Amino acid sequence: MVQSRIKYLNKLDKVEKVLDDPTTIFIFDNPEKLRPPIVRIDDGIFGYTPESTLLRDLTFSMDMG
Repeated sequence: MVQSRIKYLNKLDKVEKVLDDPTTIFIFDNPEKLRPPIVRIDDGIFGYTPESTLLRDLTFSMDMG
């Protein structure tokens, strides 16, 4: 099995030089200011199912700053 793989690899075309991947640049416009609250959860419960609660009595806030 190894010999057949070696024969297969020897039949492949040789790559002379590895080319660098082109660089991609993303440019995003500055977003407009959003009115608060951006995200707010008061006394929330988080879990994947009702039986597997991960967070309870959660108070969470976030803003643009």
